[in-house]
Amino acid sequence: MLTSVSISSINGLVTGSGSGGESGGGASYITLYIRALGADAQQIGVINSSGRIARALFGLPLGWISDRFSLKKVILAGLILSVIVPLAYVLSTTWVHAVPAMMISAIAQTLTGMFINIFFVTSMRVASDRATAMSMKSILTSLVGLAIPTISAIFVLQSGGISVEGIRPLFFIQILCSIIVLSYTACTLKEVGFLQPKENTRVRLQKKSNMFQDYKEIAKIPAVQKWTITKGLRTFFGQSLLPFYSLFYVEFKGADPLIIGAMATIGTLGALLFLAPFGRLADKHGRKKIIYLTRPFNYLALFIIVLAPAPQWLIIAAFVRSLNTVSSLMEITMEHELVAEEQRGRWGGFLSFFMGFVGIPGPILAGYLWNVIDPSLLLLTPIIADLPFLAILPTIPDTLHMAYDQNDTLDARLDSDEGNVMTARV
Repeated sequence: MLTSVSISSINGLVTGSGSGGESGGGASYITLYIRALGADAQQIGVINSSGRIARALFGLPLGWISDRFSLKKVILAGLILSVIVPLAYVLSTTWVHAVPAMMISAIAQTLTGMFINIFFVTSMRVASDRATAMSMKSILTSLVGLAIPTISAIFVLQSGGISVEGIRPLFFIQILCSIIVLSYTACTLKEVGFLQPKENTRVRLQKKSNMFQDYKEIAKIPAVQKWTITKGLRTFFGQSLLPFYSLFYVEFKGADPLIIGAMATIGTLGALLFLAPFGRLADKHGRKKIIYLTRPFNYLALFIIVLAPAPQWLIIAAFVRSLNTVSSLMEITMEHELVAEEQRGRWGGFLSFFMGFVGIPGPILAGYLWNVIDPSLLLLTPIIADLPFLAILPTIPDTLHMAYDQNDTLDARLDSDEGNVMTARV
């Protein structure tokens, strides 16, 4: 557990966004950097769609490998790619050159984001402590990344402002931080318990492995089916717009690097304030209640962003939106708890594939509509896309109360008639 917390905390240095999401930090400058390389809104959409293609292509095999062979090696592969990503951006001289950087980045983010969360959730064996532990992990990550947005803003301003020359130094910092994370992880990370070598277990598991059969096993879980449907809608209408928030802040609301940095810092401070108490509440009363309680604040923040009469209002929106960090964290926790620990890598791989596949046309469409309609209307579409999720969520059992038979060992499951691992009782 301590190793996983440390990795996630240090990883905050690479993204530079703490828990503030796309509100600021290093990640916010990528879209602005691509814009400065000459891309228009639709071309930015094309570049981001290329990242979705990469996620779709590699999601299934990487998820299967992490379950059947080594979750640790999959994470290390992602951290190696994390060193390559900023180097690829540094070497980009036109927006076309940013396409391979975005594709590598999408794979790296899946491996160092989703699979680190899987590693952490799997390491926490007691469900009643898991949301609190996830919250503490995010708090540590936020603490490490708290000063990064301001530092990023100062670097950009000192290097020439929002331009290629002004943003490029941030990538050199990311290269150094990525190397630190990779070195630390390679030396300290241990394999999750169910993948550690045991007598005959690994050999027997590999002999009975079939990737397509394994994914079919997960697809039969009713809760997984419902979750996947709503995830697709939110991916298409919500995550497709993430690259365009920075453009909206700068080009429509007049935000400068200091405003962008302040948004990330205030968003992170808000997350530090709310994560621990809401995490404890989620472990006592269930994940779904916290999602329902905090989700509306994201909608309020979006309206504040759209209606903001001055850039300073974006900082207020970032604080309000920090409660969405709580909602997202509870959703991540619940998402990974829907299946047994031996299935979480494949479940994550399937989500990566599905979100990548569904999300391919989203950024392209968003980029086209950006030039056709009022972009403010686009930023409000995630609210509509979220409604089916809130409607279906009551039919999905709260994972805090989903039981796995602790006496049903891996070896016993392998000896079952069908040779399938246990699935959640839903």
